[in-house]
Amino acid sequence: MLGESEENGPEVIRRAGLTPSWSPRGDLGMHEPIAGGDLSLRRAGRQGRPVLASCRSPGSTCPHALVAGGDPRRPIVKLLGYFDDSEENGALLLEYLPQGNLQENLHSNSKQVLPWRNRVAIAFQLVQAIEHIHEKCIPQIVHGDIKSSNVLLDKNFNSKLCDFGSAKVGFSSMVQPSAISPRSRHVTMVGSPGYTDPHYLRTGVASKKMDMYGFGVVVLELISGKEALSAGNGEMLVHVAAPLMHEILDSSIDITEDSVRGFLDPRMLRDSIDIDEVKTMLGVAALCISSPPSLRPSASQVTETLIQKIPSLSFLGSGKRV
Repeated sequence: MLGESEENGPEVIRRAGLTPSWSPRGDLGMHEPIAGGDLSLRRAGRQGRPVLASCRSPGSTCPHALVAGGDPRRPIVKLLGYFDDSEENGALLLEYLPQGNLQENLHSNSKQVLPWRNRVAIAFQLVQAIEHIHEKCIPQIVHGDIKSSNVLLDKNFNSKLCDFGSAKVGFSSMVQPSAISPRSRHVTMVGSPGYTDPHYLRTGVASKKMDMYGFGVVVLELISGKEALSAGNGEMLVHVAAPLMHEILDSSIDITEDSVRGFLDPRMLRDSIDIDEVKTMLGVAALCISSPPSLRPSASQVTETLIQKIPSLSFLGSGKRV
């Protein structure tokens, strides 16, 4: 069905109860299954309209358009087309990934527990997606909302990045001008609780480093199975992990296997886990959430580290980049 979805886009939109003003388009993300399971539809109201409208403009620098086309193996959810005919209504027609999002798979009461090698593969594919938008798109893109619910999984649990609604294009900084009085000052911040870079919250400056912070939090989720922001007590995972992160970054401390295993998701089969791989993943997470942001690695540096130090990635054929 995906092979003919672009051609049949108007029919899918009609079945979703919308009057079509249809245009096919390349890659992006979000997730609501429709049309028998091979497509998904994102409805966009007034908040989503500027993104849809900018995609429609010739020569637009909309993030949706900038990641379009190219290698279909790239780990970014494919945008098949969009619908937009009024101030109130709009929709994006997207590739459907049947395993849902990473947050659901890690934190729901599902009987299926993601094995370790799938978790490191998900981290690797996610940082490849970030590397693509940071370093290979022209102009470059800052996603602005890297989190586990924006990582979708296909039938084989390969991951794809979605939802560029908070993305910033090119030289991405947004600081409220000082000439505006404090009373009238208003900045629309992006990101999600538990994933948002504290430096961004303090300054309003959006950069690639804020995406790497969000990636670091997702890596901690993958290792621990804990939520970025606990629904029970409101505790942030970065705060729970802080003592271990400090030990990881302190070269004078030899991290014990017990400390590492104590942070692991207890649902995973321990015998199938390489502790050295866990230490590598913890080291990546610690660097990605470190402060100041200048200490954080780039996505390409993390990609190289994972290729070199995570043998579990061999089943992906990961010596070649997607």
